[in-house]
Amino acid sequence: MARTEFEGAIFVPGDITLSGNIVPGISRSSIVQEDLAEYPILFASMRVHDNLSSLLPATAAADDFGLDGETFGTETPCLVSADAGSTTVNSYARFQFALPPEYVSGQSCRLSAQCGALTAVSDGTMTLDCAAYESDGEGGVSGSDLITTAAQSCNSLTLAEKQWALTSTSLTPGATIDVRLHGATTDAATASVFLKVAKVSLLLDIRG
Repeated sequence: MARTEFEGAIFVPGDITLSGNIVPGISRSSIVQEDLAEYPILFASMRVHDNLSSLLPATAAADDFGLDGETFGTETPCLVSADAGSTTVNSYARFQFALPPEYVSGQSCRLSAQCGALTAVSDGTMTLDCAAYESDGEGGVSGSDLITTAAQSCNSLTLAEKQWALTSTSLTPGATIDVRLHGATTDAATASVFLKVAKVSLLLDIRG
């Protein structure tokens, strides 16, 4: 097989057609980094925060979010709190996420949630917060809470994206993160007030 060697850079203003393989291959470190690529979290994988053997209930109960949206073709799954009308409600949901092989060690990692009020806004406060811990691989945690962003208000009938930054200096591909969402609503009126979370994602800097 003929071999041609070039020194320096090569600029090709058109397409390149490859009939063989790239030898020895392209390493991840040679691929352009894509910042904040989205990795959606399926609501069906979320669990009761203090009883991981149980999936979320269909309707919010005690301090657990309910997994709503069961009419196929009309609704898609979402998290809905208990009714906070004239009271205070705290709702939780928990899930794990394994950082994929393409995640770039130590680079940006954020949690994103699309959230807001379902039927009416609170005359007090409605916030969503989260906490995240890295597994130590032995059934414990490594370090402290990775979340560095405070609870964010979602007291609006127009759902909006909220983001929380994770301390990522120690994060590497394959690391498992244990995440807990916390919705908190305080209301003094008698109308029904629900907190809704319509989407949850991890946003990661990746190569490949």
